[in-house]
Amino acid sequence: MAGRAVQDDPAGTGPAGGATGGMPGAGGGATGPGSDGAAGGAVARASGGAAGGRGGVWSALLLLIGSGLALAGLLTLIVFWVQVATGSMLTGAGTEQPCVAAAAAGTDDAEVTYAVLPASAVCTWTPSGATESVPLAAASVAGSWAAGAAVLIGLMVVAWVGWTRWRRRRSGETAGHQGSATHRSVDG
Repeated sequence: MAGRAVQDDPAGTGPAGGATGGMPGAGGGATGPGSDGAAGGAVARASGGAAGGRGGVWSALLLLIGSGLALAGLLTLIVFWVQVATGSMLTGAGTEQPCVAAAAAGTDDAEVTYAVLPASAVCTWTPSGATESVPLAAASVAGSWAAGAAVLIGLMVVAWVGWTRWRRRRSGETAGHQGSATHRSVDG
């Protein structure tokens, strides 16, 4: 039957296998002239092609740098927060700040508040009708903001690499489906 349409068979094992009885890579299926071959196409797609191999190394390097930067910034912030928390407890326990004592007793509207960036602990109270703030502990302002910026930049680098890899993969799939024939005519 001349002109019968059949599906492409990437392994060359189905009816499109040609006169060789469906032997993979033996003159039919997706291994014929003008195609990339079953094994060769899979290898080229897995490695990303000649230029894609270098792109994979750069992506991995950027992911390493971005995640390392974010992790280092986050660990620095955790160290600052622990220092502020322990410093505020030691200040309240060691020198017996009247504000901390009032906060523990629940009098004079006293309360201890913590700030995330920059990491700090402040006790506020109203002993004689006027609100007073007593700093208990604080981390370096520049260090806190630098660590926060490192986390943000690191996350942005990781997100950018992920997005570009996703776009590249998606455009490669789209181009692969548009450029290959899904049906072809076989003489029977």
